[in-house]
Amino acid sequence: MITLDETPKKKHNGKFEVPLSGLSTDSKPTVNYVADDGTSIPLGNGSSFMELDTKAIKFYDEEHDTWV
Repeated sequence: MITLDETPKKKHNGKFEVPLSGLSTDSKPTVNYVADDGTSIPLGNGSSFMELDTKAIKFYDEEHDTWV
């Protein structure tokens, strides 16, 4: 289960820095994060994903729609 850790910060291009956490085996969102209430939040560079089981932090690469 992926958790939104705090309020996303809006960037100048209309996308957001979205801080997420979950397990390394969770499917990480690309392009948009869909919140529990159905709200779609566009991911931007600077979005992060903390893997709770490995302690690795991944960052979203907006250009390639992937986590690195």
